Amino acid sequence: MTRPRHPELNIGVTIHTTWLSKLEKPPERSDYDIRSDYQEPVKKTRSEAIETLFEKDVYPHF
Repeated sequence: MTRPRHPELNIGVTIHTTWLSKLEKPPERSDYDIRSDYQEPVKKTRSEAIETLFEKDVYPHF
């Protein structure tokens, strides 16, 4: 894949989107636990800030 190039041409990042006929919350999934996917990688960072971020802002929403 080639990209158009020219010293005076600056193409921004393209954004791929999906058209939705209506916006609604997805159904609850009881078969998926985000904590089981991310708990070990988060611990491996050894960062209290990242652990706090996941505990307060990520896990409660999934």
